[in-house]
Amino acid sequence: MSWNPDDRPRSLDGRPGHSPRRHSGRPRPVQTLHARRDADDWTDSWTEPMPRRKRSPVGLLIGLLIAVIFMWEAVQPRPDPDARFNLVVEDTIAYAYGGTDHHSFADVRRQLDENPQLETIVLKHVPGTTHLGENTRIAQMIRARGLNTHLESTSFIASGGVDLFLAGRERTMECGARLGVHSWQNQHGESPRTLGHDPIQDRMERFHASLDVDPDFYAFARDAAPHSTLYFLSRDDLERFGLLTDGACEPADWFGFLPGWD
Repeated sequence: MSWNPDDRPRSLDGRPGHSPRRHSGRPRPVQTLHARRDADDWTDSWTEPMPRRKRSPVGLLIGLLIAVIFMWEAVQPRPDPDARFNLVVEDTIAYAYGGTDHHSFADVRRQLDENPQLETIVLKHVPGTTHLGENTRIAQMIRARGLNTHLESTSFIASGGVDLFLAGRERTMECGARLGVHSWQNQHGESPRTLGHDPIQDRMERFHASLDVDPDFYAFARDAAPHSTLYFLSRDDLERFGLLTDGACEPADWFGFLPGWD
């Protein structure tokens, strides 16, 4: 049998060549030049495992200090708005809580006599007084003993509590402390507005002048708000009437409670 070159299998376009391969009918994936290059150069994309991030000791220290602050705040006694005035003594500092009444002068005098080392009274939460006369006597006693007064950034004082703060020989405060003032009202519900005059204005102006405070502060505080509400003094108010001996509030000392922190 002779072989004829024309009998060779032909391609689809009619040229001699190999027969087309049979397949299942699914389109064959086309391997592009880019894919082949990526397959050949797979070592170029190999990376080492990412190193574990090292913890900064400074960040850990800051986190620890923040945790200590919150724990310290959590264990501090919460002020009782109905509590009577009391001093909690720690070395040369006494922390004041509660409002004064007709028994408070004797109580404070006893505590001061028992702690002659005291230099400063920090008023923490002193919402006022139910006896203006006794409150004034306490303020005069604080001044006579040469004690300083101080407000922390979280302190709240109002009405008669402000007069106790003004009694300090040196009066300082951290920015953020709240000082509320308003008009007085007696046990009969009478006030300067209902009476049409203020029978104690002259006496209170002399009292403030004896504390090196502008006497006009009394009328300003009385007229700033009725007895049922409070007006909180601004920085301009503090400077205008000379309520702080150093002239301005201090930044809050957040870490002052830590031993050895200056």
